[in-house]
Amino acid sequence: MQYPPTQEELLLAIADFIEADVRPQLQDRALSFRCLIAANLARMCVLERRMEEWHDGGELAGLRALLDSSDLPADDPTTRDDRTALLERLNAELAGRIRAGDLEPTQLAATRAHLRRTLKGRLAITNPRFDTDAGWEIS
Repeated sequence: MQYPPTQEELLLAIADFIEADVRPQLQDRALSFRCLIAANLARMCVLERRMEEWHDGGELAGLRALLDSSDLPADDPTTRDDRTALLERLNAELAGRIRAGDLEPTQLAATRAHLRRTLKGRLAITNPRFDTDAGWEIS
């Protein structure tokens, strides 16, 4: 039995086609650069899709530890929409606490560490070559 290609396989095939077959034939440097961007965007979609559940799980664990909220579900949501909704709700709650100045110094340090980990994880997906150890600081 033959199975149709997955969305990820299709996106990777498109990226490879653009980069290996189309781009080398182009004389226009601007168009060639846009083809490179298109191929990278297709690959980024695949990477995001593969990494999002893992990354979201880490972010949820960090938010659970920071917020120590008793009304949180015991298990991580299984659907992407439910996971996104929960992340939005918890991040809004954390942002509200930060704005209100309700965090003790140790909580603030833990929040900074969580935000740094979350940002590094997102950058690893959207811009893998970004130097996340370049000494930038969240203050």
